[in-house]
Amino acid sequence: MLGTPPPAPAEHTTSPIWLNTLLNAARPEAPGLTAPHLHTLVQACPAPEHAGAYARMVRADHARRTLRRHAEQLAQTATDPGLPNPAATVLIQADALAAVLDEMAGQFAPHSGSLPRTPLPASVRRDTGEEALSEERLLLASATAHPAEVARTRWLQPGDFALPLHAYLFHCVSALAHRGDPVDPVTALWGAQHRGLVVQAWPPPS
Repeated sequence: MLGTPPPAPAEHTTSPIWLNTLLNAARPEAPGLTAPHLHTLVQACPAPEHAGAYARMVRADHARRTLRRHAEQLAQTATDPGLPNPAATVLIQADALAAVLDEMAGQFAPHSGSLPRTPLPASVRRDTGEEALSEERLLLASATAHPAEVARTRWLQPGDFALPLHAYLFHCVSALAHRGDPVDPVTALWGAQHRGLVVQAWPPPS
């Protein structure tokens, strides 16, 4: 995308010439890419200016899947009683995992430590009526649409939310805003999943 500049705005809004050029340029590296899938990717990105963040998310998730696959293969090899030479086979798998880790170390900037898997706030008996939940969903939608305003709501505590899930999501949005990272429903959802939370009901209604 960076190497395929779009045409003039008037032509770009009326013709798919840029998408066709992009598709042809990408196919040597991604033979399975089709025009419908490319349109699906475009529609799944709510903020074009956050494309860089989306690309980093894709790379990070690919790295996790690769690492998980090698780790699972090592674990299976280490517990397989039928191997003729188990020690040597396990060492080969361990070396393969180490090589993957070395390769990833050069692709990603180091950070101070692993991100904590923040647990959901403890359940507290509060008003969980539809009105209270609707107000919290509206707050999440507003925070996602206007992350610069999140700093004004630092007084909010997890116990102030009727639904612990809403408190957790607000924490994720606040963390993104505090770091200056792009904030939208896609990045907020990824941030929540990155911390070990599976969110099924997102984005909040606008």
